[in-house]
Amino acid sequence: MLKNTSVFIAALAVFGTVVQGQPQRTCKAGLDYCGAALKNMGYHFLNHFIDNNELYHCIAGNDMRFAGDCGRGCVGAGIGKSDYCRK
Repeated sequence: MLKNTSVFIAALAVFGTVVQGQPQRTCKAGLDYCGAALKNMGYHFLNHFIDNNELYHCIAGNDMRFAGDCGRGCVGAGIGKSDYCRK
């Protein structure tokens, strides 16, 4: 899992500046996003690195950090709210 996260972060750094690779929407700073939400936002170029049940924290724009693996599933909280891991 950690290997995938490192690759994901490296891929964001490389592909984040490629116009074709730009997501349709950027994340909102301070919110957490499930992998599935990122895919829905247009991060399709990273599909092989993003797991639907992983949680990512938005720093700003396209700058995200791995926040954790949601072993019981990741819950989308809706627009303007942080997603979270199912307890």
